[in-house]
Amino acid sequence: MPEPAQLYGLICLAFVRHVPLSERCVQCHAPWPCEQVRLAYRLREGF
Repeated sequence: MPEPAQLYGLICLAFVRHVPLSERCVQCHAPWPCEQVRLAYRLREGF
C-alpha cells in the first residue's frame, strides 16, 4: 500500500480508537480532545 494510503488509514484508526467518554479519551484517558485526535485532525486537514 502506498505511504499516503497507510497514513490516512492510521488517521482513521485514531478517530475510531480515541473517542470521548465523560470528557476523557477512552484509549489514553487524557482530557478530550486528546493529543492523538488533535494530531490526526491536523494531518487529515493536510490531505
